[in-house]
Amino acid sequence: MNCTMCRFARPTSLAAALLMVTLALPAFAADKEQQQMMADIRMLQEQTQLLANMLRSVTDALKAVSAKIDEQAGVDRKAFADSKLTIDALTGDMRIVREKLDDSSLRLSSLTLPHALARVLLCEQLYRAASLLTGHPYHRA
Repeated sequence: MNCTMCRFARPTSLAAALLMVTLALPAFAADKEQQQMMADIRMLQEQTQLLANMLRSVTDALKAVSAKIDEQAGVDRKAFADSKLTIDALTGDMRIVREKLDDSSLRLSSLTLPHALARVLLCEQLYRAASLLTGHPYHRA
């Protein structure tokens, strides 16, 4: 009896083993998919961390550049203010020099004249002044 049972038990155990293998395959495939998804999630987390680190370093670099730009802008503003003060002082000095020149110079015309024509105009003005002083009717013509 024992042998008879062994003969019947073998096909049954073989069928049971086949049944277990076929049922285990979807579970194994599902487990493999889950392992792959977990690996993908870990990779995404690592990439997210790398991106966050890069973003921090870029932010720090931008802060440093911004600080340098602000510092340079302050230096430029100060230089501009200094040059404006220098220009204002020079224009004031030029105004004083121009007033002194106007006080001591003779103005013949508001036009720019060649030297020869300026000489003729000066001679004409001197003649006119002399004729006025002597009572000549030059100015009444």
